[in-house]
Amino acid sequence: MTSDSTTSRAVTLQDIADRCGLSLFTVSLALRGDTRVKPATAERVRAAATELGYDPARNQVARRMAMLRHGRKVINRVVALFVPENVEEVTYYHRLFWGVLHGLRTEGYAMLVNKLPLAKGHPSPDLTPLVRQGEIDGIIVPENPSADAQVTALRQSGGRLLPLVSLIWPCEDCSSVMADDEGGMYAATRHLLDLGHREFLYIAQAFPNALSRARTAGISRALTDAGLSPDRCLHTMPVFPYWYSPPNGARRAEDDNEHSLVRWLRAHPAVTAVLGWNDNAALHAWYTLEGAGWRIPADISIIGFDDTTPMPGPAGENLLTTVRVPLRDIGAEAARLIVRRIHGDLADDECRTLPTTLEIRASTAPARGG
Repeated sequence: MTSDSTTSRAVTLQDIADRCGLSLFTVSLALRGDTRVKPATAERVRAAATELGYDPARNQVARRMAMLRHGRKVINRVVALFVPENVEEVTYYHRLFWGVLHGLRTEGYAMLVNKLPLAKGHPSPDLTPLVRQGEIDGIIVPENPSADAQVTALRQSGGRLLPLVSLIWPCEDCSSVMADDEGGMYAATRHLLDLGHREFLYIAQAFPNALSRARTAGISRALTDAGLSPDRCLHTMPVFPYWYSPPNGARRAEDDNEHSLVRWLRAHPAVTAVLGWNDNAALHAWYTLEGAGWRIPADISIIGFDDTTPMPGPAGENLLTTVRVPLRDIGAEAARLIVRRIHGDLADDECRTLPTTLEIRASTAPARGG
């Protein structure tokens, strides 16, 4: 039961400290779950807080208002995460955002999710009022933040430059957490070279960017290290628009034998391996070539990137050799990074690169005729 002195106002940490005969500092640590407080003491503090009717949310609002009046920085423990409009359809983003959510939860932060429209002219919900009111501490985005005017404007709309962390993409004026794309593609190419392959087709993004350049650099470096000329041994073809999404099993009306990929490979018989920009591109190539009578990997080897979309085998196993990107770890590291940025512990341009791993499965084999 609460006392008469606390029923007409919000219960404070000082009230709990007085009830327990402890310092305000100790009570604050106990309610935050700090391990420096003995378990018995922490339990006594929590019991007193419950008995007095302590409402941490109400106390936080009062504390925030007092800090604002004195011009002090307020930390709400809320981070805005921007997600693509099609997030529910893409395993890649699922894993990234699960990592962010888990990482923020571990740090005691909440996550406010906001969808970015895929098409221009369809604005997403405006978070600007929340930023202007100082209710968001930082922003995490899974795309190049410099390329999105909404994110840039939002970051600057609160009278101060909000901390921002970019997932996957490098960014000149903010922190970022990326995968070692160059190292991953280097490992994939070395694997193929060890199998005797000497000419390669890379199905790349149609519009070059930092990620595609890093992956191309990885292939070129591996070829150079093997004494081969990238100009002669590496061929590039832009990914077909519908290959960005996972194959759905439906066959296109186009005859696979007439597909431009099949025609190109028949005109370049020295090419014995295909590297996909991502798993989706690799799997579309697999289905197309298989439909035209090619055997994977006896006739041609295929490697993907990301390890998010499997090629199911007879027993349900994944047959696709690919480069695994640690998406959940990237999301969790971004959460840790944004919290440290919010508290001023890191510089704006802090960048972390996490290692990738080559997962060798059944889609690669020694080069034909090797």
